[in-house]
Amino acid sequence: MRKKTGAKNLSKTIFDDFFWITNFYPVGSDLYITDSDFENNQNYLLKIDQTILTQEVKIKSPWNRYFLAHPDPSKSSAIGSSQTDLKICLVDKSFIQNIIGLEDNFLVTFVRKQEGNFSTTTSIYNSGFEKITEIPELQNFTIISPILNSNCFVIRKNDDGQTAIFNYDEKKQIPLNGEFENCLKVIMVGDDLVVLATNYHVFKCNIDFKNRVPIVESNFEKQISQFNETGFLVSDRVNGQTSFHSINETIKNSKLIINKYFYKIDAINKNLIIGKPLIDEIGAINYHLPVWFIY
Repeated sequence: MRKKTGAKNLSKTIFDDFFWITNFYPVGSDLYITDSDFENNQNYLLKIDQTILTQEVKIKSPWNRYFLAHPDPSKSSAIGSSQTDLKICLVDKSFIQNIIGLEDNFLVTFVRKQEGNFSTTTSIYNSGFEKITEIPELQNFTIISPILNSNCFVIRKNDDGQTAIFNYDEKKQIPLNGEFENCLKVIMVGDDLVVLATNYHVFKCNIDFKNRVPIVESNFEKQISQFNETGFLVSDRVNGQTSFHSINETIKNSKLIINKYFYKIDAINKNLIIGKPLIDEIGAINYHLPVWFIY
């Protein structure tokens, strides 16, 4: 474990043994974690209570920390797998791409690779992660937003990037046009939406995708994440910084969080940021770096 002080007296903690985490998704009161890799024979979807995670991250003892140890002893250790706080939700041979909550159920998206070609499928699972059914209308689409309203969310077509609102109850798509035609990610901040476009501009709009207001207009590769009801996070690859942005302010009034770019980033409980770095200390791309916790 490495623990340092970040900008504005924030602290960061890095657990070197937890490099195997490839993605994470806050859903409800839990954080879902996956080790998905196309080289794996089995990919795990795991979960940990967000309160337990926050408490464990802030414990100052640096040794014998197993709360995020992989529950498969072949991927951690016998001691780690027996003492981990992670619980297994499901195991699949396909790459686990995403999970969102839908009332008492979950939608899980998988990526399958066959002869160099990729395809995605999304299935619905009950609260015990028993598969209910696959959703054919979402084949080869990626879900890029949380549930917005009336069981609707935003999807992105894999081949051409066309985005649409998907009504889960009616199983219908409503194409988004103009400036909303190609989006990479959509998050909710208070009553507004914040959109990351394919040109990496960031703007806000209302829940009906109207009243577009630009927030960040640089074309640098970046990621966005929800944080609280008044603002969100932007992690910029070119300048190597992660900042907080108010929903009502421009980039000139952004607040630096840390001098680090995360290609996967999210936040839980409004006070714990989780980031997966992409660039190592010598400037090389490395997808197997441990996650950072900032608080």
